[in-house]
Amino acid sequence: MMITLAVDNGRQGKVDQLGLECVVGVTLTQQWQDIDMFVRSNYYGSFQGVHADDPDLTGKGSSKVTFDVELAYHWNDSFTVAVGAQNLFDTKPERLPQWMSDILGAKYFETSPMGINGGYYYLKGVYRF
Repeated sequence: MMITLAVDNGRQGKVDQLGLECVVGVTLTQQWQDIDMFVRSNYYGSFQGVHADDPDLTGKGSSKVTFDVELAYHWNDSFTVAVGAQNLFDTKPERLPQWMSDILGAKYFETSPMGINGGYYYLKGVYRF
């Protein structure tokens, strides 16, 4: 089993831009003969939310935790199939106050570091030449 703790330059840039208190990712990976898997937790500290790039439409977003997972089966040396999820539990940022939402119809601050789309689930095939 491998454990990775990551705060890379890209994440540090987000921390600086959005006034984030903290961004931390922890990944656990495991490999068996033909099967690989990973589980990742992502912690996003509170942030300064901005709506429609208008400095008068701001608010404080609270901290959130999301989880990603993937399970892959290596069919042979060339073909792998995997199933996974990003933001497994469909965690979303706080909704905008109604008066802000009424301005352009948005539900969430566009500057949310965890995104605004919720969970993403996938099945993928990989072929190596």
